[in-house]
Amino acid sequence: MINRCRGVRAVMDRIAESKPGQLVRLTVLRDGKRQEIPVTIEEDLRFQHLGQKASEPPPP
Repeated sequence: MINRCRGVRAVMDRIAESKPGQLVRLTVLRDGKRQEIPVTIEEDLRFQHLGQKASEPPPP
């Protein structure tokens, strides 16, 4: 499947739609050449506390 992303926000949205552990392939243009980079999506635990109620303290 080919999904083109233009801009940082579009890339961030695609990452957010992916599941932890999922392998995705990024194709980037660098110095005018295409490079394919395999990437494994990982869960970002830094934002895990955002689903908590405001009265609950964030995790350590």
